[in-house]
Amino acid sequence: MAPILGIMASSISGSLIASSYESIATTTVGSGGTSSISFTSIPGTFKHLQIRLLARSTEVTGTQNVNMSINGGPGSTWHRFFGNGTSVGANAQISASVILGQISGSTSPSNVFATAVIDLMDYKETTKYKTSRALFGVDDNSTGGIIQLFSGLWQDLTATTTISLTAGAGFAQYTSAALYGIKG
Repeated sequence: MAPILGIMASSISGSLIASSYESIATTTVGSGGTSSISFTSIPGTFKHLQIRLLARSTEVTGTQNVNMSINGGPGSTWHRFFGNGTSVGANAQISASVILGQISGSTSPSNVFATAVIDLMDYKETTKYKTSRALFGVDDNSTGGIIQLFSGLWQDLTATTTISLTAGAGFAQYTSAALYGIKG
C-alpha cells in the first residue's frame, strides 16, 4: 500500500502542506553555550509561527525548563501534561514565565538532546491574546525519558516581533533552534 500512496502523492499537482512553512531564521549554539536564544525583527507576514528545537542544557543537575518570552515580557499562564513511562501528571501556573518543556542537562550522555515543536498562534494579531502549544520529548536511555505537552497564554495585544528562549544555566553547544512562519 505504501508504494501506491507514494506514486499517488507524486502525481499531485499544486502545492502540498509542506509549502505552508517558510524558514525565517536558524541558530546553532557555538562553543561555550549561551544563556538564551532570540529571534528578533520577526516579520508580520504569516498567520502563525513555529519553532523547532533540538536542545541540551549546560546545567549539571539533570533536566532544565525551557522558558519563552515574547517582546521581552513574561507570560501569564501555562499548563502542562506529562508522562515518563511509569507515571503521568499535570500542573499549571498563573502569572509566571511560560515554561515550554524540559531539556536534558550535562549529566545525560553527551549525545542526548531534547526535541520540541513550539507553535505560537496568531502572533501578529493586535485584537487577541497570544497562545502557544509545545510538544517536548527526551530520553537518555539511562535515567528514563519524558514527553510533555504545554500550553501558554500571553495577555498582551502587541504584535510579536521578538521571541526569546532561556534554559536553566543556558543552552549547551550544538543546541539548534529554527523559526518558521506558517502561511494562513
